[in-house]
Amino acid sequence: MKAIVKEIRNIRVQIPKDLHDDLMALCTHHGQLSFLVREGIRLVVQKRRRELGATYVEDTRSPEK
Repeated sequence: MKAIVKEIRNIRVQIPKDLHDDLMALCTHHGQLSFLVREGIRLVVQKRRRELGATYVEDTRSPEK
Protein backbone atom coordinates (compact mmCIF):
# COMPACT_ATOMS: atom_id res chain seq x y z
CA MET A 1 0.00 0.00 0.00
CA LYS A 2 1.36 3.41 -0.94
CA ALA A 3 1.73 5.95 1.84
CA ILE A 4 2.29 9.68 2.10
CA VAL A 5 4.62 10.99 4.81
CA LYS A 6 3.68 14.38 6.26
CA GLU A 7 5.62 16.35 8.83
CA ILE A 8 3.39 18.50 11.02
CA ARG A 9 4.87 20.47 13.90
CA ASN A 10 7.88 18.17 14.22
CA ILE A 11 5.72 15.03 14.14
CA ARG A 12 6.14 12.74 11.17
CA VAL A 13 2.94 10.95 10.20
CA GLN A 14 2.57 8.21 7.61
CA ILE A 15 -0.87 8.31 6.01
CA PRO A 16 -2.14 5.67 3.56
CA LYS A 17 -2.51 7.25 0.11
CA ASP A 18 -6.26 6.59 -0.15
CA LEU A 19 -6.88 8.23 3.24
CA HIS A 20 -4.63 11.15 2.25
CA ASP A 21 -6.65 11.66 -0.93
CA ASP A 22 -9.93 11.57 1.04
CA LEU A 23 -8.58 14.12 3.54
CA MET A 24 -7.36 16.40 0.75
CA ALA A 25 -10.84 16.31 -0.79
CA LEU A 26 -12.24 17.65 2.51
CA CYS A 27 -9.73 20.51 2.72
CA THR A 28 -10.84 23.89 1.46
CA HIS A 29 -7.70 25.90 2.28
CA HIS A 30 -4.00 25.50 3.06
CA GLY A 31 -3.35 24.26 6.58
CA GLN A 32 -6.61 22.42 6.97
CA LEU A 33 -4.96 19.03 6.35
CA SER A 34 -2.70 19.64 9.35
CA PHE A 35 -5.75 20.39 11.48
CA LEU A 36 -7.55 17.22 10.37
CA VAL A 37 -4.50 15.06 11.07
CA ARG A 38 -3.91 16.64 14.50
CA GLU A 39 -7.57 16.15 15.46
CA GLY A 40 -7.43 12.54 14.29
CA ILE A 41 -4.33 11.89 16.40
CA ARG A 42 -5.94 13.59 19.40
CA LEU A 43 -9.07 11.43 19.11
CA VAL A 44 -7.07 8.21 18.74
CA VAL A 45 -4.97 9.09 21.81
CA GLN A 46 -8.11 9.90 23.83
CA LYS A 47 -9.73 6.61 22.84
CA ARG A 48 -6.59 4.64 23.70
CA ARG A 49 -6.31 6.33 27.10
CA ARG A 50 -9.94 5.47 27.85
CA GLU A 51 -9.30 1.85 26.86
CA LEU A 52 -6.34 1.77 29.25
CA GLY A 53 -8.50 3.07 32.09
CA ALA A 54 -7.24 6.64 32.29
CA THR A 55 -9.72 8.76 34.23
CA TYR A 56 -8.36 12.14 33.14
CA VAL A 57 -7.40 13.21 29.64
CA GLU A 58 -5.64 16.56 29.55
CA ASP A 59 -6.41 18.89 26.68
CA THR A 60 -3.11 20.61 25.92
CA ARG A 61 -4.34 22.59 22.93
CA SER A 62 -3.84 26.31 23.16
CA PRO A 63 -7.04 28.34 23.60
CA GLU A 64 -8.64 29.73 20.46
CA LYS A 65 -7.90 33.38 19.78
